[in-house]
Amino acid sequence: MIYDEFPDVKIFFSGTSSLELKENILPFMVGRAFIFELFSFDFEEFLMAKDEGLARIFREKNESFKKAMDGDEPQPPSIQQEFLSLLKEYLIFGGYPEVIKTDSREIKELILKNIYSLYIEKDVTAHFGIKETAKFEDLLRMLAFRNASMLSIWSI
Repeated sequence: MIYDEFPDVKIFFSGTSSLELKENILPFMVGRAFIFELFSFDFEEFLMAKDEGLARIFREKNESFKKAMDGDEPQPPSIQQEFLSLLKEYLIFGGYPEVIKTDSREIKELILKNIYSLYIEKDVTAHFGIKETAKFEDLLRMLAFRNASMLSIWSI
């Protein structure tokens, strides 16, 4: 959370506790607050942060890129391998800017664990009054591995 004060302007940034902010603080700030939600990078933005040249190729040749990844349109093996390597990294670690900036797998994992624990332990469980956090985390793990298949309440 960052708070700064200027003569005529007050600026307040928050990353965590956004659920509590929306419920407890924003109702009192009507007409004085602007809410901006910042999302993680999509794959093209991820490429721009990692390799501007590959991002340009991706942008300019999106259709041929898709064909190349399917093996339908030949591309130099080095470019194809670099794209696949970065796609794998993106799928594993996601698009959080701080995670993208570091090359260390251990630091990436540490950042993601911190984001998860802050959001789940501080925001979600506190906001919704979840007392059995271990069971809630088990439920989240189970849902994460469902691969979008139907879920029966009886299988939980």
